[in-house]
Amino acid sequence: MAARSACDLAITAKEKVKHQKNGNVHRYVYYRCTHKRRDCQNSPVRSELVEKQLLELLGEFAPPAELVSRFREELLAAESRDSCENESVISELKDKISTLENRQKLLLGSYLDQDIDRQTFLAKKLEISRTKRDLEENLRRVQQDQNCWLEPARNLWLEPVAQK
Repeated sequence: MAARSACDLAITAKEKVKHQKNGNVHRYVYYRCTHKRRDCQNSPVRSELVEKQLLELLGEFAPPAELVSRFREELLAAESRDSCENESVISELKDKISTLENRQKLLLGSYLDQDIDRQTFLAKKLEISRTKRDLEENLRRVQQDQNCWLEPARNLWLEPVAQK
């Protein structure tokens, strides 16, 4: 028997959807040989079996429990620190936005009292509006991205480990 190259062995996936008369829909994924070589006799395998076998294989490479525990503690501490830092940044941005809103009110009052002319009013209003818009965008970004860099690690280390 001749040695097979990596190009001779390839696997593909196929999704099958089954519709039942009662309206239920079942989706199955099957992995099989691409039959690039005609002598392959293996039948398709469901994804659940492949995933179970992969988890068993990867389970052999799991880090020691002590290391996992320590890493979880460090991750939770980092998350707590970031949360405090984000709260202070959010508070600061909200204060700046509030200050700009007050400046807008004072500017309008000055214009209505005819202390400043229309061109000065419009120029200052535009400047304040742009700055406020930028700060509001930064605030939205900070609120959305809180601890986003921790999300992959959280999913890996803090979520329950899959049962074997």
